[in-house]
Amino acid sequence: QTCALPISDGEVVAMYAGNFGHAQDPRVWLHVAREFTHRPDVRFVFVGSGALDSEMRAFVERFELKNVTFLGQRTPIESASLLSSSDVQLISLRASRFFNLMLPSKVQAAMSSAKPIVAAAEGETARVIQMSRCGVAHAPDDIEALASSVETLVGMSSSERQAIGQAGRTFYEQHMSSQVGLDALTALANHVQIGRAHV
Repeated sequence: QTCALPISDGEVVAMYAGNFGHAQDPRVWLHVAREFTHRPDVRFVFVGSGALDSEMRAFVERFELKNVTFLGQRTPIESASLLSSSDVQLISLRASRFFNLMLPSKVQAAMSSAKPIVAAAEGETARVIQMSRCGVAHAPDDIEALASSVETLVGMSSSERQAIGQAGRTFYEQHMSSQVGLDALTALANHVQIGRAHV
């Protein structure tokens, strides 16, 4: 089951997909979207729902953001189809000592889908994105830097964005995929068996 994006020809899609919660605080991307009102070719798409849903929709109405689309909660299959149709993935995580230790699952989802990432996050999320070279990360309150990075990515050709996304895909396959985890567990099990054989 696929799900088509309701966009016009030539539009570049920057997508946030996930929970609209206080921990993720995707409101930052609405502030970024306000910086793109002069760019009719860039659309910010939000997939999901959560505690901040009503507040975010009210923000869009108040500032008449014509470049923002809400698609609501979707099934995992629909969400995966929408993600694959996006050009840039937006990820946010509120700054705190606790959250800085976390790596949201949506980072891995974006990387496995070979999509470049702009993240409003610090800590582990920023470290993995920087290490894999699959995008950029800035402090969640740095709207100017986030908007600049989004503008850089949407200004690239599709092949340039694909190359950045592929770097994430390669990193995911080498370090994060279930097969990598299975191989590591198998190696560990074999090591334990060999160790026992020599005891």
